[in-house]
Amino acid sequence: MLKSNCLYCSLMINPDKTNAELARGAPILLACTVGMMLGLSAIPFYTLSVFAEPVTNATGWSMAEFQFQFTCVSIGVLAAPLHGLLLDRFNPRKVVLISIICFGFTVILAGLMAMVGLFAFYATWLLASLAGQSTGPVGWTKFVTGWFDKRRGIALGIALSGSGIFAFVGPVASEVLIGELGWQGAYTALGVAILVINLPIVMLFLRNPPTQSSSEQLPGPEFAWRTCLQDYRLALIIASFGLLGFAVAGVISNLVPILQTSGIERSSAAALAGLVGVSVLFARIIVGLLLDHFWPPLVAAVSMSLPALSCVVLGGSMDASIVLAVVLIGFCAGAEFDILAYLVSRYFPEDAYGRIYSVSYMAMIAGAGIAPPVFGNNFDLYGDYSQILHVSAVIFIVAPMALLLLRKPAG
Repeated sequence: MLKSNCLYCSLMINPDKTNAELARGAPILLACTVGMMLGLSAIPFYTLSVFAEPVTNATGWSMAEFQFQFTCVSIGVLAAPLHGLLLDRFNPRKVVLISIICFGFTVILAGLMAMVGLFAFYATWLLASLAGQSTGPVGWTKFVTGWFDKRRGIALGIALSGSGIFAFVGPVASEVLIGELGWQGAYTALGVAILVINLPIVMLFLRNPPTQSSSEQLPGPEFAWRTCLQDYRLALIIASFGLLGFAVAGVISNLVPILQTSGIERSSAAALAGLVGVSVLFARIIVGLLLDHFWPPLVAAVSMSLPALSCVVLGGSMDASIVLAVVLIGFCAGAEFDILAYLVSRYFPEDAYGRIYSVSYMAMIAGAGIAPPVFGNNFDLYGDYSQILHVSAVIFIVAPMALLLLRKPAG
């Protein structure tokens, strides 16, 4: 068992190691799940379409100009390695709390800066992302992997499902807030929610992980950054998840027009696209359970190669398989965050986790960031998506299967 002087450990009972681990870590999971719900990974993305019309009507901006705010949020991922370093070197709980406060105030500021000007609006969202990286997976997975060992997979699935929960309730809540308070008031309300809901819960329930050692981690009493950088497994993880980020984001961001080119009406295509969110939620729990019981690279190879079939189906005319194709894409999208965090935590030292995960996460987001225009350019050139879907099918086979080269963790 992990040793700690905290209150949770002193109250813990131990009839069974795995059940005791979940019982002890329940407050941590609550804090991390709520943190993901009201963090950087959820709020900017899932409220974007809700705010688009009222903001553009009030400001006169084009839709493209307004949506560039999300590009600014994506650019902010460049700060992820810095947050990873801070989480590794200093008190991670304090780092997360400061990040929550900064993120909350910048969301409040977004509504005010929109009336100042377009570039002030962009700068606010860039600042929100730069300061708020620890309110996303970089921060919360640091705590989950530090507190959970036997049930690490399912714990990651539960915590990361917070963003999926917000995907269901966030747009509806934002629409209600806009109707009651106006769009500026709605931005303020979201920022206040971060400060009065997320912040107190994290302060009450989140505790720093106990120092842990595992035979599955790299040998050596101290973290050697140079050693990790020279480890082929880090390069393999970065390359694989960078490619997967490209393929997943490219298909999902263009899913409605892809379905339309397969002969599906727009309204039906939009309804089918909604299955992605449901599939993401199920994937995070299912894959988390599988990671706790099977060899992680094998789980990765199987769960993230299934969308290769989706790309073939979406690029053709097999309408009967469209629903399955959409579900498999969503399943992969839900699995990749769980699997990335789990692999990094098992193959590298605990005190390196923040830096290694953040660099790998940045590679995945970079791949995702360049995908939409590449897919769009393919459509402009050829009038459909079949060519880029075939490329994506190859990626969905090669990138996950390459993770089998990770072999067993060093022990």
